[in-house]
Amino acid sequence: MNDDERRERGMKIRREVLGDEYVDRAQAGITPLTKEFQDLITRYAWG
Repeated sequence: MNDDERRERGMKIRREVLGDEYVDRAQAGITPLTKEFQDLITRYAWG
């Protein structure tokens, strides 16, 4: 599984668990400082 597949799977699971509204708000709050960390979490903690 490559990073793009992990990210896609992670977002799917994250949305199933937390709901679209929560994830959309969280995504809207990403800053340049937190972007890489959020991506890492999505790929490896959720994906």
